[in-house]
Amino acid sequence: MRLKHLARLTAGGTPPVGDARCWAVAGGIPWVAISDMSNRAEVTTTARQVTPAGVAAARLTVAPAGTLLFSVYASIGHAAVLGRAAAWNQAILGITPTDPGTDTRFLRYALLATRERLPAQARGTTQDNLTAELVRNLLLPHPDPATQRRVADALDAATADLDALARSHARELALVDDRTRTHLVAALDRPGGEGRRVPVKHLFEPERAGAWGADPDGGPDDVLCVRVADFDRRTLTAGAAATTHRRLTPDQLRTRALRPGDVLLERSGGGGKTPVGFAVSYDGPPGTRATTSNFVSILRPRPHVHPRYAALLLAARYHAGRTAAHTKQTTGIQNLDSSAYLSAAAHVPPAAAQARTAAEVDERLTAAAAHRTATERQLALIAERRHTLIATAVTGALDLSTARP
Repeated sequence: MRLKHLARLTAGGTPPVGDARCWAVAGGIPWVAISDMSNRAEVTTTARQVTPAGVAAARLTVAPAGTLLFSVYASIGHAAVLGRAAAWNQAILGITPTDPGTDTRFLRYALLATRERLPAQARGTTQDNLTAELVRNLLLPHPDPATQRRVADALDAATADLDALARSHARELALVDDRTRTHLVAALDRPGGEGRRVPVKHLFEPERAGAWGADPDGGPDDVLCVRVADFDRRTLTAGAAATTHRRLTPDQLRTRALRPGDVLLERSGGGGKTPVGFAVSYDGPPGTRATTSNFVSILRPRPHVHPRYAALLLAARYHAGRTAAHTKQTTGIQNLDSSAYLSAAAHVPPAAAQARTAAEVDERLTAAAAHRTATERQLALIAERRHTLIATAVTGALDLSTARP
């Protein structure tokens, strides 16, 4: 049956972001975003809360616990049930069964089963969006109520097992990342030992800012442009996978052309979980004409400095929190006072020790990357198994009384 014959759909919204009267710090009405509902069956907490004034300003519906939510913008096809009364944003539709023979849990699984085919029906130039009309007209399986309850009960148990396994793998990934960062900091951000303390800027030629240039036109002035989005935070490199091109004049490129081994320092951007100031080595193909965006500084190691060690040193100092004192927060963006940051002193060993440390850290990074790739593959297989299990169960193609998760 089509969803519109089974349930009522309710749109969400967002109160004025800059109006403090609309938002509560604590004790307000939960306001659900996609990040609050993805990869979970029930929403009991939200990152943000609204006030009654916010509800009125955006004409929000505060729905009771048990209401089904379905994401329709960008990250489409997530479905979760409210564990408490809440409102939601415009990227989500609220779904309330109107047919007495519809089990909300079964309806959630039926909607999750549509997820793989939804992108082909989505609309949008920069992201996938589903219209409310399209969602209303989704064709969903609708067996008798007893069958719906039986299938939902079985899927609750089977998916719980798969979800527990996925959480275990996710914890393993977090542990690998934590150990890798800890080793990086211990190996490079150390107070003493062989070598001497010098201002970090003495390891590099004078800092140069990148440039965004103009839109590419396919002509000889087009160059590869490495952005912060191209920074690989696992390998601490950037460039090999960059695909953005911009157009720079010969004068602009002369002081900004990249060489393998250059250190790229993020000086604008960042956020709560990824503060500004990350650093990587440029590893683009030799001979490629490339530069960086205006949010990135180019640091070229001096001849007596091992290039990879220089990048790893800045990455270690970042993970040790040494950028925090030199970060300024403006509306929606963080800026690094790179001059002050690079003026701080660091312990630097002789060149031979730099090379040994860089090789050892890179060996660790390679091993961690391989571990992560294998674990992510397991997570992908679990997700695939979960979707197949749901899709075949709700259509009746799989008898869950004999199936194993």
